[in-house]
Amino acid sequence: MELIREKYLKYLEVLGNEERMKILELLAKKEMSVQEINSHFYASQPTISYHLSLLKSIGFISSRKSGKFMYYSFETEKAKKYLKRFVRDFAFAMDRVRT
Repeated sequence: MELIREKYLKYLEVLGNEERMKILELLAKKEMSVQEINSHFYASQPTISYHLSLLKSIGFISSRKSGKFMYYSFETEKAKKYLKRFVRDFAFAMDRVRT
């Protein structure tokens, strides 16, 4: 169980934030610029950029630059792959727990 916890701790920490989950919900609908994302929050743009960098670090979003603007999109297949692996590993670990 220790290995499972260490392996997924970063993902859980990143995903365990309400603002980041809202960002994922927005990006699941369409690609958006930082400015578009920021318009849905009462946070500063640097704060939103920080949240975006954390989501990008776990591979759940990607970015592209177009002119002066940075656009972000949800990486659906990468997120699905991670979640399937998480469920599989967690189920395996739970099967090994003695009751």
